Amino acid sequence: MESNPLLNKVLHYVSIRPRSRKEISTYIKEKLYKKSTPEETENSIVSIMEKLEDLKLVDDEGFARSFIEWRLSGSSPKGFRIIRNELFVKGIERDLLEDLFEEEEYKEMEISAAEKMILKKSRSYKDPRELKNYLISRGFSAFAIEEALEK
Repeated sequence: MESNPLLNKVLHYVSIRPRSRKEISTYIKEKLYKKSTPEETENSIVSIMEKLEDLKLVDDEGFARSFIEWRLSGSSPKGFRIIRNELFVKGIERDLLEDLFEEEEYKEMEISAAEKMILKKSRSYKDPRELKNYLISRGFSAFAIEEALEK
């Protein structure tokens, strides 16, 4: 089996953290910029993506799921609106995003993240409207904010 330096770089790139198809494609384009023709670049992308798929290293749904969980569970969580925009920029399709955000598990996680932010910020914001505005600015849905405030 012949060694492919570009494939090795891409394998290292995806080993750092999960990546979307668009992120991997962009990475390959950057590595081949000014080194090959557009046709050669596209052929390299297709070839490497096929190899990554065979190795089960490219999975946009799995990537989106782990990204959502990471953004909702961190020390400074974000709400669905911001997460949806970040994933869209990373090349995840809108239909997939809508399906994921409809899952009850993620709705509960968003409410839990909103509760966490309320506990963390309730001393800073004495006026409930200011606290709601802060949560909205963090991307939380009105539903999640209301549910979290009720608890």
